[in-house]
Amino acid sequence: MTLSTEISSPEKKEEVYCGQELCGDTCERERVSYWSGVELRLNSKETGQMLISTEVKFYNCSVHQLAFRCHWCKYRNLCTHDPSSCSFQEGRVNASEDCPQLVRSEQILIPVGEVKPITLKARNLPQPQSGQRGYECVLNIQGVKHRVTALRFNSSSVQCQNSSYLYDGMKISELPVDFSVVWNGNFIIDNPENIQVHLYKCAAQRDSCGTCLKAERRFQCGWCSGEGRCTLRPHCPPTNPYTTRWLHLDTKNVKCTNPRISEEVHSPQEVTPVAGPPEGGTLVTIHGTNLGLAFSDMVGNVEVAGVRCSPVEEGYIIAEQ
Repeated sequence: MTLSTEISSPEKKEEVYCGQELCGDTCERERVSYWSGVELRLNSKETGQMLISTEVKFYNCSVHQLAFRCHWCKYRNLCTHDPSSCSFQEGRVNASEDCPQLVRSEQILIPVGEVKPITLKARNLPQPQSGQRGYECVLNIQGVKHRVTALRFNSSSVQCQNSSYLYDGMKISELPVDFSVVWNGNFIIDNPENIQVHLYKCAAQRDSCGTCLKAERRFQCGWCSGEGRCTLRPHCPPTNPYTTRWLHLDTKNVKCTNPRISEEVHSPQEVTPVAGPPEGGTLVTIHGTNLGLAFSDMVGNVEVAGVRCSPVEEGYIIAEQ
């Protein structure tokens, strides 16, 4: 019996296509994601019947590591099927948990304009070899890349050195920023959890004492009463060594002075509704600034037309309503 082999048209997998029937040493494959499957059949020439078939998978280690026998050469920043091509035995990585990668810790908060380092936890950070460049942090802030020299402490810690960062606009109080840690110019350390740097401005969208103090405590913003602005404590100098003008929710008996009903053109209508039956029972909503820092501040302290009213806790918004 005479046998023949037949190869079907390549099957696309995840938008991957191998352009030739047999991908041997001469096959020029596209460097795209995942793999391409080709069915290989063994047929009888006499009967034309298929005797057996199987699928042959062609893959490119440089773009796909899962499920295939790929090795990561961390000192060459290269994925390969041939581990002997790695420069150093200790540089061969066979499991994803052994890859150089950043590890999530606490949220990274950096106030705009403040000179600070960024310390990161990591795993398996390679030590640059002779002739290789060191580490850098690359932050993409509003489309502009900022490169900062970084210091590798050991295989599990790296620090972006002291630097300050800025972003445009006062309508954004917090800006999540994508960043990467690279070494030897363009060797990227994996960031599997998509860790970001959060830049923030205390003063953005917080132009009153009440809106400043209702900011999340993680920002450590406070109201500088002497200068009338929301800022960090070091930027609010005391009048003397024994008193402070910086108000924070941790301050004892803190209160914002000068409560005001809204009058700005673009603010919600200051009082709604503006009419109701004399016998009462009308729910009245008041918008303004510095309207207390807790609902308890309002109880017994609100009058409408000279008549004390009972605030409704469900309708209270700290400092604003």
